[in-house]
This record gives sequence, structure tokens and C-alpha cells, in this order.
Amino acid sequence: MHVKIYKLNYLQYIVVKVYLIAGEQLMKYEKSMLLETIGDTPENRILDFLIEGKGIGYSKKDIADGCDLSRPTIYKMLPGMLKEQLVAKTRKIGRIELYEVNSESEKVGRLLKLEALLLKESMPMEAKSMVAVCCKACHRPM
Repeated sequence: MHVKIYKLNYLQYIVVKVYLIAGEQLMKYEKSMLLETIGDTPENRILDFLIEGKGIGYSKKDIADGCDLSRPTIYKMLPGMLKEQLVAKTRKIGRIELYEVNSESEKVGRLLKLEALLLKESMPMEAKSMVAVCCKACHRPM
């Protein structure tokens, strides 16, 4: 992935920061299709957040901020989710433990399939045909 780095003056930096914070706030309160389908519970919010960021390790604070839950709720929910193998510890940076969704779990696998189905059903017909053409060109099944 190629990333461009731009030099910004202080005013431009402030504008970009406000824009990012505003966008983050808008996204924070938006329910996903998966949550609308399976229900909006703290455990489901955590799973939905980790599924959306699959492959990325998140700290407990990151999870709390991304799910719009309190940190005590995260501290209370994660041990049970680890025991059920829905979430896995990925690594430790200093004292901070990072977590991600456990893709090897059968329940998580079903949620991933459900999310893929919901996304496919929500796509307009034009986008579906573009995806079909792309998949045929890449010789991948849809």
C-alpha cells in the first residue's frame, strides 16, 4: 500500500483533525447491518467491531471507544468471550494486550458468512454485476 505524506500548516492540521473527529463521531453511533440482525448487545457490539477490523489487534480502550461502551463493560465481557474462543489475544505491547476476532471459531465463521450475505443483499444490482465481472476476470468464485 502506498501512502502519501503531506506537510500541513497548523490551520490545515486543525481542519483535518476536526474532520476526522467528526467523521469518527458519526461512524461511532451508526448501527451495522449485522447488529440490526443479531441484536445490539455489548457482546455483539464487540464482535461486530472486531469483525469490521479483522486482522487488526485492538486494545481494550480501542474496543471501548469503537463500540461506544465503557471500559468496565469491556473488562467484564472480554474474559467470557476469550473463554468461548470468540476473541483471541494477539500480542502484547508493554502492558497493553491486543485482541482480535478469532476467525477459527465456528460461531465467528457463521457471523462472517451472515455479514457477507447481508452485504451482498444490500448491494444495488449494478454493483453486483460489477463484482460478478471482476470475479470472473480474476477466476475467483463469488
